[in-house]
Amino acid sequence: IIERTGQPLSGWEARVREHVLAYPLDERRILAGRALGEQEALVAVRELLESTHRVERTFLFTDVVRSTPLVAEMGDEAWARLLAWHDRALRGLFSESGGSELDHAGDGFAVAFTEPEEAIRCAIAIQRALAAQRRAHGFAPAVRIGVHRSEAVVLEGAYRGVGMHVAAR
Repeated sequence: IIERTGQPLSGWEARVREHVLAYPLDERRILAGRALGEQEALVAVRELLESTHRVERTFLFTDVVRSTPLVAEMGDEAWARLLAWHDRALRGLFSESGGSELDHAGDGFAVAFTEPEEAIRCAIAIQRALAAQRRAHGFAPAVRIGVHRSEAVVLEGAYRGVGMHVAAR
């Protein structure tokens, strides 16, 4: 909308355009789909920008190592039981350590912590729980754990930004 006026972008308008282009495509479509005039669009974008804020968080990601061959070797029913134990155990540890679960897909989790020490304590607790499971039952899956501290943007209750992508890698 701003570019269609044919006028050079002011400092504020250029920043708004930059921020809008940084949003995920679905959010840009919502703004574009409103069929607003230039001033209404600027107000809508300003409101959207004001609803975001940057925070420092420590993100912890987990993933069962080589889960596909493990499922093939164990069988679906044994895998389902193991995964149920894994999910219960990890969720309990996330909660005890002050983490907030952000996502769970397959055998992996994404969790946010306010303090880095909480995430590190949680990672250690996960490894201890896996070791205890191995001692008690002769087996526990190997779990990769990544911990990364970064700035993130909170938009509509969800963490977004480069920090999240770096942490997931």
